[in-house]
Amino acid sequence: MPSDKQITCVKAPFKSLIDHVFISPNLVPGGHDFMILALDRTIERFLEVSDHRPVLFRLAGPIGER
Repeated sequence: MPSDKQITCVKAPFKSLIDHVFISPNLVPGGHDFMILALDRTIERFLEVSDHRPVLFRLAGPIGER
């Protein structure tokens, strides 16, 4: 996805990051493909950023669908 179409929500000074993602079971029938990113202290100033693990949420539709 082009960078101008991507959405990032970070509120300065990095104390209020999104740490929960709720989705409907109907979003992806039989969707069992997910992962938890354990970035922890690989992020500079990790302890100042958040007390939660980063959340990665990726949506993909069928190829060719818009």
